Amino acid sequence: MRPAAQAHSEWHRACVLTVSDVLELPIMRRGLPEVVSGESHLDREVRWAHVLDVAEVGGLLRGGEFVLNNGFGIGLESQAQRSFIRELHEQEVAAVAVELGLLYRNELPDPMVAAAKRVELPLIALHRKTRFVEVTEAVHQRLMGSDFVLLRRSDELSQRLTDAMLAGGDVPDLLHEVARTLGNPAVLEDASRRVVGMAIHQSSEDVVLRAWQDCLEAELRGDESIPGTVEAPIRLPNGPWGRLLVLEIDSPLDELASIAVTRGADALALRLVSRHQVEELAAHSSGQLLGALAAGRMTEQEGARHASALGFEPRSSTLLSLAAAWRDPRSERAGTGWATLTAEIRRVFRRAGMPSLIGPHRDQLLIVVNPGHEGEPPTLIDEAVDGVMTAADRNQLDHRDLALAVGPVAASWLEVGLAVDRAAKRAAVAATEAPRRWHDARRVTLNDVVHELASSRTLRAYVHDRLEPLLSLTPGRRRTEMLETLETYLRHAGRKTSAAGELHLERQSLYHRLDKLHELLGVDWRDGEELLELHFALRARRFLDKPGPRISN
Repeated sequence: MRPAAQAHSEWHRACVLTVSDVLELPIMRRGLPEVVSGESHLDREVRWAHVLDVAEVGGLLRGGEFVLNNGFGIGLESQAQRSFIRELHEQEVAAVAVELGLLYRNELPDPMVAAAKRVELPLIALHRKTRFVEVTEAVHQRLMGSDFVLLRRSDELSQRLTDAMLAGGDVPDLLHEVARTLGNPAVLEDASRRVVGMAIHQSSEDVVLRAWQDCLEAELRGDESIPGTVEAPIRLPNGPWGRLLVLEIDSPLDELASIAVTRGADALALRLVSRHQVEELAAHSSGQLLGALAAGRMTEQEGARHASALGFEPRSSTLLSLAAAWRDPRSERAGTGWATLTAEIRRVFRRAGMPSLIGPHRDQLLIVVNPGHEGEPPTLIDEAVDGVMTAADRNQLDHRDLALAVGPVAASWLEVGLAVDRAAKRAAVAATEAPRRWHDARRVTLNDVVHELASSRTLRAYVHDRLEPLLSLTPGRRRTEMLETLETYLRHAGRKTSAAGELHLERQSLYHRLDKLHELLGVDWRDGEELLELHFALRARRFLDKPGPRISN
């Protein structure tokens, strides 16, 4: 790959002003230039344009100048002409242009031409009167304009990077600025060549990862330079950390690339030192991958490629998917996010020799873990759940804080996507249910079905039509009492003695409440279909009114 310094050197060679470029300037073309020597050296770099009207040039030049002369400072003596050319060559000028028509009528003197050919110095005869001041202005504008544009663009990038950091932006924000500036994706690697951050531009993440893997494979083959990439190392106070790469996929990399990558690497290093974000970055990338798999946005090959880029190397074909949700999203623990728990779970799994992908997605924590060996699903699930709950315990958390769901065992990335989706949906529902160590997402429950329908306007209308007379009861204590009675009676399948026992009521008191419910809702306690509809409406109401009381399964 091209380091930033090498890329800058390549850009320098590609965009410098050469003798040939000067000859193509309109003001020079109007002078009808004729190259009489040094034709093979017109690619020499022009550092400056200088009008020289004396024969003694020693000490007046610094090298790289395009010298302009009308002949009077040189004269007609052959020795002076040869000496003039020799001294220009010794001063390492880029070229010399001499105007005809004043001292030298139709052509340059033979001694001058011969001397120039001997040292291969580009010598140009201008057959038409030329305003030298306009030549120098045009050359200097080209030179200064290119530098100025580059300086302005690099300063703009630096300002955007600074603004992003001052606004609290993290590594993904800085990567996005680099990618946006260069019109190409930016990839952040740590020292183990694991992708811990990526900002795409136009191409998809999978296209970027394939290009990145091609680069790594070329490195393994020993290729010293890979076209279409620019990189810069990221160094922290304790040593090398990783590198920033920009891949030429969406648009050509221009002269700004080397400067942008270097400045981006410096900004990233500063943020990594101040925030210690390495594990957070890995978790963020893992969460994005698992979320995309759950949404069905990845093929089998894409899933495998992304997982490998994140350093996930399973040791067996068994993949377990889990999801965790906060039981009370408004709690102080939930407000701190998933970062600390994520790092602890990863450490527990790593010590147990269980490769894992762990990361937040939306308001949940998604996990895929490889037990590292084959075994019966119940055993493998227990091992995975033990790992998560051990980490939770170290963070002073347990199943009363977290709703942990386990999805079906998977053997491919497409199956993982389905399993993660099931686990995430079950965890969301489980957060409203009675706490337990873990919840089984391998089978769909009624609560799962109701949760899926919770955003439906039809379901809301259904609940309103069945329960509105009861829900509009006042005072609130009376409403709660009657709802609890109805729920308990239905949960006990109409067994009055059991329902009365749970409610701590005399049977006559329960009969009185049931009579009142009959008046409010018009329910026939002998009609099983009516009871089913009421039971479903009560279950659905809890999801429409989240957050709400725990639901018993």
